[in-house]
Amino acid sequence: MTKQGISVLISSTSATQVHSIFVSYVVYDPNIQNLVAGNYVYNKYVASKSLQFTPPIGVSNNNVAFHGFNGFIINNDKCDIAVSGGLSKGNLTFSASSNFYYLSYNYFFLIGGPCGQCVGFNINYNGNCVASCPPSSYFNGVTCITCSTGQVWNGSSCVAIVVPPTPTPAPTTTTNSSTGSSSSSSSSSSSSSSGSVPSCPGATYWDGQQLRCLPCPAGCSSCPDCYSCNTCSAGFFLNSATSLCSEVCGDGRRFVLPCDDGNTVDGDGCSSKCQIESGFFCAGGSPASKDTCSKSTPKALAFSSSGQSHEWGRIILNVRVNFLPLALIQSASDCSNSCKDVLSVRIVSGDTSAVSIVARYIPTTSYSFSVVVDFMKEPIGLFTVQIGINPNLVSKYFSGIDVSNRLTVNVNPAFLSLATNSNIQENLQN
Repeated sequence: MTKQGISVLISSTSATQVHSIFVSYVVYDPNIQNLVAGNYVYNKYVASKSLQFTPPIGVSNNNVAFHGFNGFIINNDKCDIAVSGGLSKGNLTFSASSNFYYLSYNYFFLIGGPCGQCVGFNINYNGNCVASCPPSSYFNGVTCITCSTGQVWNGSSCVAIVVPPTPTPAPTTTTNSSTGSSSSSSSSSSSSSSGSVPSCPGATYWDGQQLRCLPCPAGCSSCPDCYSCNTCSAGFFLNSATSLCSEVCGDGRRFVLPCDDGNTVDGDGCSSKCQIESGFFCAGGSPASKDTCSKSTPKALAFSSSGQSHEWGRIILNVRVNFLPLALIQSASDCSNSCKDVLSVRIVSGDTSAVSIVARYIPTTSYSFSVVVDFMKEPIGLFTVQIGINPNLVSKYFSGIDVSNRLTVNVNPAFLSLATNSNIQENLQN
C-alpha cells in the first residue's frame, strides 16, 4: 500500500496460474496513540504445524483488534487442510493440521486498557466503559470501588475511620458554704460524651463529615473550618468583616495579591490597595521580596494559581496572568461577557468528563480570572488542566510578547471541602 493507493504485484511462471486475488486492508491514522500494527512472516522453509509469535509491544490489554492471514503454503501430508491463528495472552499463535512452510500474518491493535480509546468513558467498571463512578463508589485509578463498613475514602483509597478518643473529664471542686468542706466531681458534657476532635497539623482542621484533616483557607495558620480563621500566617491579618485572613498590603511581601511594592501610594504602578494600575506591569514580588512596577510591557506572559474551591459538581480555580493589554480589556468584541474567550483552558489528563469550562475576568482585580470547570456530577475524579492565552488573540494584542508559557494545575477534588456560592464569590473578591 502506497500514498497513491494499493499496489499489487503478481509474479507467475509457466507452471503456475493465478485464478483469483483477494486484497484486505485497514486504513488508520498513524498518529493515534496506543496503536500497534505489524506483520509476521514465517519463511524458513522448515516444516511446522504450530508457531507462536510475540509482537514487539504487548497487546494483552487490547480493546480493539484486527488480525488475520495474508497467505500460507501447506505441505499436504495427507491430512485435512486446516489452519488457525489468534491472540492468546499477548501472543499470536498459529496451528495447522498439516505442515506448512510459509505463513504471513498481519495484526493491528488499539491498546491502552479496556477503555483506553473511549473518549469521555475511560473508567472500566463491571465490564462497561463509564464516564464516572456510581454513587457511593470511587475511582482508584483502575476501576470503581466501594469502601467497606468502617472505612472512608481519602481521595485515593479506602482507609479505616479514625475513631476520636473519649477524653477523661476534668474534676471540678465545689465548696459547701455552710460547712466549708469541698468535694470533687467529674463534669460531663455533650462534647466529652461524643468524643474529642483529633489533633490536626498546622493550617489544617478536622472535617467531621470526611473524617480527616483538610487545609485551612489561604493565609490561616489555624482554623475551625473552611469558612473562617482563628489565627493568621505571617504577612496576613484577621479580617473582622469576613472572619478570614487577608494579605497585608504595602509590607513588600506578596502572597496572593496582584502586587505589593512596599508602600500604599497610588500612581506608582501598584495602588494603595495593592492592585496593578492601568498601563503598568509589576514583577518580582514574592513572600520574601517586593514588586517592581514599570510602564513597559513584559517580555513574556506568566501565569500563577492562587487557589481552588469546590462547589457541588464543579471546581473553581483562581488564576492570574502577569499582564493584559488595556486594548484587550476594553475591547467590546474580544473581551465581552467577562472576557470569557481570553484564556484557553483544557483538561489534559484525569477526569475528562467536564461538560463546560469557562474562564471569566474579575474586574475588581488585576488580571485575575475565575475558571469554572463544571462536571454537573459528584464525585469528581482527579484531573489536570492547562491554561494559556487564546491563540486567536495573539497577533492582535500580544505582538512582541512571548505567550508560549502555560500554567498546569493539578486538582484533587477530594481534598477540597464543598462550599456555597456565596462563600466562593466572597473568597474570589478578597
